[in-house]
Order: sequence, then C-alpha cells, then structure tokens
Amino acid sequence: MPADSPRHFWIGKFPSDVARGVYFDENSEFDIDIEDSYLSQFAQDQGEQFYDHDWIEMSSFKPEELESTVKEHSYSEVWYSKVMDLMAQVPDTDFDTFVMIDAREIAEPRTVDKPNMKLYFLGTV
Repeated sequence: MPADSPRHFWIGKFPSDVARGVYFDENSEFDIDIEDSYLSQFAQDQGEQFYDHDWIEMSSFKPEELESTVKEHSYSEVWYSKVMDLMAQVPDTDFDTFVMIDAREIAEPRTVDKPNMKLYFLGTV
C-alpha cells in the first residue's frame, strides 16, 4: 500500500495468541461465489466477504511495547502521531493487538465487542 493511502486502524484484546490467530486466519472453505461465505471472522465482523490479505498488517504486543510495535508498521512516519492520539482517546487501555488495513479493503469499519475479545476501531488516517 502506498505511503499516502488512507488506512483503517484498530486496537484489540484477545484471550490468547491462538484466539487472535483463529480470528484473522483465512477460512480454507471460503468461496466468494457463496453469499454467506467469509474470508475470515475479521472479514465477517467488518461486513466484508473478502479483503486482500496483502493490504493488512497485524501485530501483538505487551503493553510496554505498544509504541515500539506500532512504529514497526509500514509508513508509520506518515500516520503514527495521529494514531497514537486516537489511541489516547480510548477509555480502555488493556490491549494486545494492533491492526492496520488499506481503507479500500473495508467499506464500513467498525468496533467489534464480544465476550471473549474486543477490536476497537480507532479511525481512518
């Protein structure tokens, strides 16, 4: 994704690395020709049947590694300060997952709040 492309950002909390993996892993039975088939649970929760996995970046971190982990993502020099400002507005601080995707991939990004996980949509930068 080019440096100047808009991106959607989320910060989340998962009960385990396995749960995070299951949430983002691609469904091996995915069929774009079947209406209720989704690439992943993430895609389904975002209201998208498919997204190009080449345009998503995701990482897990320990709370003390948040800033350094976020800076490791592509073109962070373009969006880092704005995203950190958005994160500062989130009332909850217990997160372990950072997600970024090209804004063209998700038409209506949203927060996902389930009993076992949360993925808070920060915004588009």
